[in-house]
Amino acid sequence: MEDNKTLKKNIIMNSISSFITLLYPIITFPYISRILLPNGIGKVNFAISITTYFIMFAQLGIPLYGIRACSELRNDKTKLTKTVLEIFLIYSITTIVSFVLYLFFISNVKKLYLDRELYIILSMLFLLNLIGFEWLFKALEKYDFISKISIFLKIISLILILFFVKNKEDYKKYAAIVVFSTSGGALIYFLELRKYIELTSITKIKLELEKHIKPIFTFFLMATTITLYTNLDTMLLGFFSTEEEVGFYVTALKIKNILVTIITSFGAVLLPRLSYYITQKKIRDYRRIIKQSLNYILIISIPVTIYFILFSKLTILILAGEAYFKSILLMQVLLPTVICIGLTNLIGIQIMVPMHLEKKLLMTVIFGAITDLIINILLISSLASLASAIATLLAEIVVLILQVSIMKNMIKRLIDRKALIQIIVFSTISGLIVNNIKLFTFNYIIQFILSGITFFLILLFLLLIFKNSIILEILKIKELNKNS
Repeated sequence: MEDNKTLKKNIIMNSISSFITLLYPIITFPYISRILLPNGIGKVNFAISITTYFIMFAQLGIPLYGIRACSELRNDKTKLTKTVLEIFLIYSITTIVSFVLYLFFISNVKKLYLDRELYIILSMLFLLNLIGFEWLFKALEKYDFISKISIFLKIISLILILFFVKNKEDYKKYAAIVVFSTSGGALIYFLELRKYIELTSITKIKLELEKHIKPIFTFFLMATTITLYTNLDTMLLGFFSTEEEVGFYVTALKIKNILVTIITSFGAVLLPRLSYYITQKKIRDYRRIIKQSLNYILIISIPVTIYFILFSKLTILILAGEAYFKSILLMQVLLPTVICIGLTNLIGIQIMVPMHLEKKLLMTVIFGAITDLIINILLISSLASLASAIATLLAEIVVLILQVSIMKNMIKRLIDRKALIQIIVFSTISGLIVNNIKLFTFNYIIQFILSGITFFLILLFLLLIFKNSIILEILKIKELNKNS
């Protein structure tokens, strides 16, 4: 019972944090996109995509591996301390090497050297990610603490943007604020570390770094391929097209990522708990949580995708403005990936990683990365940003198909086909009905609010009338939680 209360609290706190994370770009992006314009947005995001690759090499997949490794040892403080120190030492070595290579790269590539101040600002991410230890706090399920820090950083970052980003030349200031908002909590995490590990016993620990190398390498390859096909598009556009095209693509991508955050917020919370259940052989509890997570993903991702495809023009005009009109089609192409990523997050992170099937998971993301690279090479010269959107969509579909084929026996037991078809059909019907709101001459924001409320009310009505098993199960869970 205590475990369930803790998990419930973690989900609530992470949901609040995810909501703030969702709200933050909705508030800031309309302002930033109009101040920096496509060219400024493109510069910052191109620089972030370059920096992300080097940080990926520094991390070696440690954040995900660290969560699993530490969650399995959370009841033994001595072993936990030893594991944390070993992982940190490996992380320190790779960070130093990667940082030196990063400085060499920006010094020798003319396009990057011309904007070197921007890249130096972003280089702070190397140090902040190293000393953050967020992976340990996630492993210990300290989501209350993590969420409070995240909310605090977002509020301060919003104030900083409004005060310091005033014209299109302030893109470097914006980059500095991005660093603060994403990794500014590192010092707080570092200071809190002593509460959870035995710092006094560090000098007595006999290190065994080699036992971590093989699993970390697997997670590193997985992180590399994921980063490849999530950042490759932006990087290739920056090199082979224009920064304006990057701006159009990143705008559509940012909106898609906001929606993905809503869908995948459970995954981060559930990974340490699911890893712990597998270690303790609590299979019934493990399957129960997986089933609930799948229901949540299906009931949210499918309607959200259909709604935003229909109202993508309205969304772009509200959040970015008419200068980003080209982003509308890109957003429509990218939106089905919300469903794909929701499901691959469930299968990959919540099922395969806790079951130590990361090698098979790695193969799926490698095929996804290859698909993304091939499509970009073939189409980017003629279709520019549209090629990147198509490549991302096809890559995510390939990953989903492969993961479903690997875990098909488990997926078959979890999914209710009738309920799934109902969600797809009723979401489409709701969308077609609500689409008529566009015929009225309301302003954009009123159209968006009215259409959104009407869409989800119609959908909920249809699901309840036809007794959709997924929505009934979710309502049943809420009722049981209320009674308990």
